[in-house]
Amino acid sequence: MFSTLIKASYTQMAVTEQVHKTRRRLGVKAAREKALAALKKKRKERKRKEAQVQQSVQQMEAARVQELEAKAAREKALAALKKQEEVESYAWIKQSQGYQCAGGGHFISNDQLGIYIRKTTGSLFPLMLLNFC
Repeated sequence: MFSTLIKASYTQMAVTEQVHKTRRRLGVKAAREKALAALKKKRKERKRKEAQVQQSVQQMEAARVQELEAKAAREKALAALKKQEEVESYAWIKQSQGYQCAGGGHFISNDQLGIYIRKTTGSLFPLMLLNFC
Protein backbone atom coordinates (compact mmCIF):
# COMPACT_ATOMS: atom_id res chain seq x y z
CA MET A 1 0.00 0.00 0.00
CA PHE A 2 2.77 2.39 0.92
CA SER A 3 4.61 1.59 -2.30
CA THR A 4 1.42 2.19 -4.25
CA LEU A 5 1.12 5.65 -2.71
CA ILE A 6 4.75 6.41 -3.54
CA LYS A 7 4.26 5.23 -7.11
CA ALA A 8 1.14 7.37 -7.44
CA SER A 9 3.00 10.37 -6.02
CA TYR A 10 5.91 9.88 -8.40
CA THR A 11 3.49 9.45 -11.30
CA GLN A 12 1.69 12.65 -10.37
CA MET A 13 5.02 14.47 -10.06
CA ALA A 14 6.06 13.18 -13.48
CA VAL A 15 2.77 14.31 -14.99
CA THR A 16 3.10 17.72 -13.32
CA GLU A 17 6.67 18.01 -14.62
CA GLN A 18 5.49 17.15 -18.13
CA VAL A 19 2.76 19.81 -17.89
CA HIS A 20 5.32 22.41 -16.79
CA LYS A 21 7.71 21.46 -19.61
CA THR A 22 4.88 21.71 -22.16
CA ARG A 23 3.87 25.13 -20.82
CA ARG A 24 7.48 26.33 -20.98
CA ARG A 25 7.82 25.10 -24.57
CA LEU A 26 4.59 26.83 -25.53
CA GLY A 27 5.75 30.03 -23.80
CA VAL A 28 9.08 29.95 -25.62
CA LYS A 29 7.33 29.32 -28.92
CA ALA A 30 4.93 32.21 -28.32
CA ALA A 31 7.85 34.48 -27.39
CA ARG A 32 9.68 33.48 -30.58
CA GLU A 33 6.60 34.18 -32.69
CA LYS A 34 6.14 37.54 -30.99
CA ALA A 35 9.79 38.47 -31.58
CA LEU A 36 9.54 37.37 -35.22
CA ALA A 37 6.41 39.48 -35.74
CA ALA A 38 8.18 42.50 -34.21
CA LEU A 39 11.18 41.95 -36.47
CA LYS A 40 8.95 41.73 -39.56
CA LYS A 41 7.21 44.94 -38.51
CA LYS A 42 10.56 46.74 -38.12
CA ARG A 43 11.73 45.51 -41.53
CA LYS A 44 8.52 46.69 -43.16
CA GLU A 45 8.85 50.13 -41.54
CA ARG A 46 12.49 50.39 -42.64
CA LYS A 47 11.54 49.53 -46.23
CA ARG A 48 8.78 52.16 -46.13
CA LYS A 49 11.21 54.81 -44.88
CA GLU A 50 13.81 53.81 -47.50
CA ALA A 51 11.14 54.17 -50.21
CA GLN A 52 10.28 57.66 -48.91
CA VAL A 53 13.95 58.65 -48.97
CA GLN A 54 14.34 57.28 -52.49
CA GLN A 55 11.28 59.21 -53.64
CA SER A 56 12.67 62.42 -52.10
CA VAL A 57 16.00 61.86 -53.85
CA GLN A 58 14.24 61.34 -57.18
CA GLN A 59 12.21 64.53 -56.70
CA MET A 60 15.33 66.53 -55.86
CA GLU A 61 17.12 65.11 -58.89
CA ALA A 62 14.17 66.02 -61.13
CA ALA A 63 14.19 69.57 -59.74
CA ARG A 64 17.95 69.79 -60.31
CA VAL A 65 17.60 68.60 -63.91
CA GLN A 66 14.77 71.08 -64.49
CA GLU A 67 16.93 73.90 -63.13
CA LEU A 68 19.83 72.85 -65.38
CA GLU A 69 17.52 72.83 -68.40
CA ALA A 70 16.24 76.30 -67.47
CA LYS A 71 19.81 77.56 -67.10
CA ALA A 72 20.74 76.11 -70.51
CA ALA A 73 17.71 77.80 -72.09
CA ARG A 74 18.68 81.15 -70.54
CA GLU A 75 22.26 80.79 -71.77
CA LYS A 76 21.03 79.91 -75.25
CA ALA A 77 18.75 82.95 -75.34
CA LEU A 78 21.51 85.25 -74.12
CA ALA A 79 23.93 83.89 -76.68
CA ALA A 80 21.41 84.48 -79.48
CA LEU A 81 20.82 88.04 -78.32
CA LYS A 82 24.54 88.76 -77.99
CA LYS A 83 25.15 87.42 -81.47
CA GLN A 84 22.42 89.63 -82.92
CA GLU A 85 23.73 92.62 -80.96
CA GLU A 86 27.25 92.10 -82.29
CA VAL A 87 25.96 91.97 -85.84
CA GLU A 88 23.68 94.97 -85.61
CA SER A 89 25.20 96.93 -82.67
CA TYR A 90 21.73 97.80 -81.39
CA ALA A 91 20.23 97.09 -78.00
CA TRP A 92 17.34 94.67 -77.70
CA ILE A 93 14.16 95.83 -76.01
CA LYS A 94 11.92 93.34 -74.22
CA GLN A 95 8.42 93.10 -75.69
CA SER A 96 5.52 90.91 -74.61
CA GLN A 97 6.17 88.29 -77.33
CA GLY A 98 9.96 88.55 -77.62
CA TYR A 99 12.69 91.14 -78.21
CA GLN A 100 12.72 94.06 -80.63
CA CYS A 101 15.92 95.57 -82.02
CA ALA A 102 16.28 99.22 -80.96
CA GLY A 103 16.83 100.02 -84.64
CA GLY A 104 13.36 98.59 -85.35
CA GLY A 105 14.45 96.25 -88.14
CA HIS A 106 14.67 92.98 -86.22
CA PHE A 107 12.45 90.97 -83.93
CA ILE A 108 13.17 87.66 -82.19
CA SER A 109 10.22 85.86 -80.62
CA ASN A 110 10.36 84.03 -77.32
CA ASP A 111 9.63 80.80 -79.20
CA GLN A 112 12.63 81.32 -81.47
CA LEU A 113 14.80 81.86 -78.44
CA GLY A 114 13.29 78.88 -76.63
CA ILE A 115 12.89 80.86 -73.42
CA TYR A 116 9.59 79.40 -72.26
CA ILE A 117 9.87 76.61 -69.73
CA ARG A 118 7.29 74.74 -67.71
CA LYS A 119 6.90 75.32 -64.01
CA THR A 120 5.89 72.41 -61.81
CA THR A 121 2.33 73.80 -61.91
CA GLY A 122 2.28 73.37 -65.68
CA SER A 123 1.98 77.07 -66.52
CA LEU A 124 4.44 78.79 -68.83
CA PHE A 125 6.61 81.75 -67.91
CA PRO A 126 9.38 83.60 -69.79
CA LEU A 127 12.90 83.64 -68.47
CA MET A 128 14.24 87.05 -67.59
CA LEU A 129 16.87 88.24 -70.04
CA LEU A 130 19.18 91.21 -69.81
CA ASN A 131 18.49 94.27 -71.90
CA PHE A 132 21.72 95.04 -73.75
CA CYS A 133 22.64 98.69 -74.09
